[in-house]
Amino acid sequence: MTPERESELYHAVLDLLGEVGYDALTMDAVAARTRSS
Repeated sequence: MTPERESELYHAVLDLLGEVGYDALTMDAVAARTRSS
């Protein structure tokens, strides 16, 4: 994994946490946001 990709994933998690909260955060949502599997 490149440092850029890792940063993209971390930012997606933080963005989603702000949008939906910890209880609603899912790996599927992170994968969709970052276009990964």
